[in-house]
Amino acid sequence: MRFDLDDSTYQQSIPVLLNITHLFAVPLDAKSVFIAKDTVDNRQRLERQLQETIYIPGMTNEDMDSFGTLVKNIFDVKEVAVGKASGTLVLRAPQETLTYINLTLADLIDGGSEVMIDLQLYSVNTTNQRNIGAQLPQQVGIYNVASAAQSIVSSNQSLVNQAIAQGLVPAGSSNIVIALALIASGLVQSTLLSNTVGFFGGGLTQTGVTTNQFAAFNLSLTSSDTRALNDIQIRVGDRQSATFRVGERYPITTATYSSGISNSSVPSNATINGVSVSSLLNSAAGTSATIPQIQYEDLGLTLKATPTVQKSGAIKMHIDLKIEALSGGTVNNIPILNSQQFASDVTLDDGDTALMVSSLAKSETASINGYPVLSELPGFQTVTADRVTDTSSSDLLLLLTPHITRRRSNLTVGPRIAINLPEPPG
Repeated sequence: MRFDLDDSTYQQSIPVLLNITHLFAVPLDAKSVFIAKDTVDNRQRLERQLQETIYIPGMTNEDMDSFGTLVKNIFDVKEVAVGKASGTLVLRAPQETLTYINLTLADLIDGGSEVMIDLQLYSVNTTNQRNIGAQLPQQVGIYNVASAAQSIVSSNQSLVNQAIAQGLVPAGSSNIVIALALIASGLVQSTLLSNTVGFFGGGLTQTGVTTNQFAAFNLSLTSSDTRALNDIQIRVGDRQSATFRVGERYPITTATYSSGISNSSVPSNATINGVSVSSLLNSAAGTSATIPQIQYEDLGLTLKATPTVQKSGAIKMHIDLKIEALSGGTVNNIPILNSQQFASDVTLDDGDTALMVSSLAKSETASINGYPVLSELPGFQTVTADRVTDTSSSDLLLLLTPHITRRRSNLTVGPRIAINLPEPPG
């Protein structure tokens, strides 16, 4: 192996020479050095140790512990004192190791980028209900008018006697006249008469016709339009996760249990101060309480974003979005939740906008209430049936725009390596 060190300086040649010969140099004074074989024992015995105090203000206790662990494990520094209250690291290590430690800590503390995330969430919910058509009677009944009047008079004989005595009803009137007078005065109510649509016949054979409902024609429109805009801004460090929540924490009972005392193992003749133990336990068991087990659910919007600033200046985003709401139904008294969740990775340039989510849900239901066969014929549905049409749609749109508010420093940890690139042709 041959090394060409022509035109190299002293600072460039000596490290190469020491590396290929497996030696290291320890300065003795300004003009002399001590050369020794590069072994662990020799370095621990001969290499000079310098002490340095590195000030890192504004850090949490967890961050200070992380920096101390990094210095011990990565740089193999045996003597490290972490001052959490003062925000300092006191180290004893060789000069070269201290230089690399300072570069590494500076890169970790001051070299991180920060990203401002602009997120716009558009939500549009539309419901529409049309009710067009005729509601015709679907049930028809008949009754004998004379029998119905006789029933009303017989069941209200005391009122009939008072009405005749006061002259409200002429004496000798027929049962039909008396029944109509009682109903007209409000003293008696008859659902049979209120549902009557007509009469036919006469005398004892006079018959009334009843229906379950009166004919009606519906022409109505019910519409609702709900629009919501959530404009969110989150500032987060490079490769750090930020969580944004808007909504409420809803309590849901997932289980219940009762607290009580069992007296099955107590002898029947056991007493305390002349009082039966079983009776005391029964009275205590009567005061048992039902204790629910509650679980809280985050209703509304939950957004988790993790940006990564690449060397090219592009921003890689990991987005986890969850929208949760009550559906209105229950199962075993536990509410049903409507949940929409979206997770994705996208890479954008600074200031570019990406469409992350586009969701469209649409449903339509129709019901007909009318006569069989006749209401199904074209042209007869509006006249002979009532048609109800429900239409609902839900749109969800998510736009994401990242901005780099602080860029990473250009300083790199460790020495720079020169690379010889070929000259361009021409």
